[in-house]
Amino acid sequence: MLDHIKDREFRKFRDAGGDDLSKVAVAIEQDPNDPVLIIDSSIVNQILNAEDRVKQFTFLDGGTKNERISQILISAASVGVQVIQKDYTYIQVGNNYVLESETTSII
Repeated sequence: MLDHIKDREFRKFRDAGGDDLSKVAVAIEQDPNDPVLIIDSSIVNQILNAEDRVKQFTFLDGGTKNERISQILISAASVGVQVIQKDYTYIQVGNNYVLESETTSII
């Protein structure tokens, strides 16, 4: 830790890692007198496990031999307005496309 950097929010964070990979590496300790919004770290699991989960696919070059997924949006009305967004980028190698990267975010 960089002791010379003073962060007024640092007091709220603690290590919550350990050997259990299902837990987040950092948790936020909420001061009951501090009305700060805490983001639920399990939102991804809530959306993925919801019975009303909906996936929306976007394709590149649809209907051709080069058809590939460019984006997946995953949502669940029972969870709220948060949406998991997965974006895929490809590079062309010869006549084929190869997955270059996958980015996942919450929007």
